[in-house]
Amino acid sequence: MSNARVIEAVTQILKGILQSGVDRVYDGVRATTMPPDKAGDTGHEVQLNLFLYQTTVDSAWRNDPFPANATRRGEAGFPPLPLVLRYLVTPVVRDGDEIVAHRVLGGALRALHDHPVLSGAELNRKAPYARVAEEVESVSVTPLPAGTDELTNLWSAFQTPYRMSMAYEARVVLIESERESRAPVPVLRRGEDDRGPIAVPEVGTGFPTLDTVEAVHDQPAALLGEPIILRGTNLAGADLEVSLSHPLLETPVKPTITEKSATHLGFRVPADAERTPAGFWTATVSLTSTEGDRLHSNAIPVGIGPRITSRMPMRVHRRKDAEGSVEVAVTLEPAVRPGQRVFLLLGSRAVPPRAFSEATGSLAFRVPFAEEGIHLTRIRVDGVDTRLVDREPVIPVFDDTQRVIVL
Repeated sequence: MSNARVIEAVTQILKGILQSGVDRVYDGVRATTMPPDKAGDTGHEVQLNLFLYQTTVDSAWRNDPFPANATRRGEAGFPPLPLVLRYLVTPVVRDGDEIVAHRVLGGALRALHDHPVLSGAELNRKAPYARVAEEVESVSVTPLPAGTDELTNLWSAFQTPYRMSMAYEARVVLIESERESRAPVPVLRRGEDDRGPIAVPEVGTGFPTLDTVEAVHDQPAALLGEPIILRGTNLAGADLEVSLSHPLLETPVKPTITEKSATHLGFRVPADAERTPAGFWTATVSLTSTEGDRLHSNAIPVGIGPRITSRMPMRVHRRKDAEGSVEVAVTLEPAVRPGQRVFLLLGSRAVPPRAFSEATGSLAFRVPFAEEGIHLTRIRVDGVDTRLVDREPVIPVFDDTQRVIVL
């Protein structure tokens, strides 16, 4: 999800799409984003105006429970704001030549018809200031059937003569809430055996199937350079290949397989911090069967965790201001990239960092109304936390170094 500038981002990207479309049918057209009554005052002979005339809340998303970015199962967060943006596309010709207006409108409509979806990756690439790495839902751009009465009322509100126009809507745009989430510390043990129900499938498909991912000492995520075991069925074959994909990388990473059998494959997380961002990856396995067919497994999530490289535990002092805030500065490996969702989990509080515009391993967090005392501390990057629990002992314990002491 994204910050409040995502409306600006969607408008800018649509403007760019329209500019590209009209450039192919008529030279010298200028795409603008102005109120209809001001659109003809730019000094350009021919222009195409994009006007955001209405913003509404999507009722379906508004009424449906939705977890916030900082939360996982069992945690509480405030849902995002789901918006529907409605635009008016209008060609404007100063000398009133409707034939030219028709040509420009045709080019614009074709451009939007050929580009009906704005993905999170496109928003992040073309408008990184909106802090979008991967939208939960793509933004669909569709024609909006606007009746004569609606268009007449719209143009009358601007006290300007009607111009031939087409209405579109962009749905759904999610704006992330700035309210803090609650993220309790992990449960160390669930029952005597610390095991939940296990479902065992009995009907084989013949295709390679991945069931579970194992990191060192049963940690929920692996660190750079650590081993990972993928367990499943039908994993034996020729030309074995493991592919790791991440939303911020254009091509998958293919690590070297260090151990293999029909039920498991082992490899190490790449140690290259610059090319291995933290967060959830997806792993798939490809192999060649005895019949010579190239088979591909299902995708399974693999967590690659960040690591705090600052000296811990850390001592910070409350400021003598009305909010009693503290500043927490940490360094991480690997560096976080623009568009990644990052939070400082101080006890059960989830606090976003100060804004950053390029990949960085140094983050600063301002925590208002900080309570004095010792707080278990984690950094969460795209849903994956730094290690707080030492699982090597028989009974897991909290890592005493992962604390911030507020004085």
